[in-house]
Formats: sequence, C-alpha cells, structure tokens
Amino acid sequence: PPYAPRVAAFARPWPGAVAIALGSAETGFVPRQAIEQAAVMGELSGALGPGPLWRYDRANTITVRLYGGTLASLPEATLLNGGNVAAIGTAETGFEVIQFRVATLIDTDLWELSDLLRGQGGTGDIAAGGHAVGARFVLLDDAVTPLAVSEAEAALSLTARCGPADTVYDPDIFVDIALTPARRGYRCL
Repeated sequence: PPYAPRVAAFARPWPGAVAIALGSAETGFVPRQAIEQAAVMGELSGALGPGPLWRYDRANTITVRLYGGTLASLPEATLLNGGNVAAIGTAETGFEVIQFRVATLIDTDLWELSDLLRGQGGTGDIAAGGHAVGARFVLLDDAVTPLAVSEAEAALSLTARCGPADTVYDPDIFVDIALTPARRGYRCL
C-alpha cells in the first residue's frame, strides 16, 4: 500500500528473525510482524551525482560497500521487467528508487553499479539532488516488505521497536525508529 513504509533489516550475525512492534513508550508496543530474511544493505562509498531521469544514466556509477549479501548483473529485458531495484538515500533526504543493470565486484564487499535507471517510483526530485558518501543502499527484493500499518494509522506518529524475535526487550540490542506521517510511502525505508 502506498501509505506504508517499506521495512528491511540487517544484522551480523542474523538472529533468525527481527520482530517489529508499533506503539509508544506511553501506550506500550504491540507486535506487528517479523522480518525473516536479512536484506542486502550497505552504504555508498562514493558520491552519486544527479543524473537523467527515466532513461539510462551511463555517466554515473554507484560504488557501494555491502554489509552482507551479493548483487548480480541482469539482461536488459529482466531489468526493464522490474529487476535490480534499490533504494538509496537517508531518512532526512528521503530515498530515491533506482535500478541498475551491471553489478561488478571490485573489492571485498565493494560493488560498482552501472547502467542506471534513476528516479523510479516518483522519486525524480530526490534523484535531482544526488547522494553523498554514506547514503544507505537497500536492494528492494523479497527481504523488504511493507510495514503492517492500516491506512487509519498512516496519519499517526508511531514508533517501531525492532529487535531479535526470540529476545525480551533490551535497550542495548533493540532500536526504536520514529515513524511520522511525512516518512511514509515510497520515500521512507
């Protein structure tokens, strides 16, 4: 649903599942869902400048250091049918949805991505600003799912509390993420 942010998690070692509970410190937290699979995530190790929208950007490349996982090149037809979709950005700037056709491993966990399709999913304004070193990279595959919120909850400010599914809450290993109405939909991850 367009009002629900997408959620992804990565941990080393992977705890088996990451539980997500929604609520607040005042009202308590209600378990909503569990993420069963670690996402392919990382950070840009080189800046990504602005580029053309909705057509191949062959001038820019993405250099990303993955926390874990791998990437792969795809034939053009597979790319154009929705393959190799990723989100790049920060909570402050929002996330650009991008596709890449060529993925080349250039060092341990360091990948260069090229033949880019920029500004997908209505994120052209974010693509116009480019991305700085350290921006988050998340491959949008089966490990990334919509957060289980109703449309009525979309207008509320909530907190998502995330941590190992088989562990009692511990502030040293759980993380709380503020979900404001402005951080919903395609632009929030």
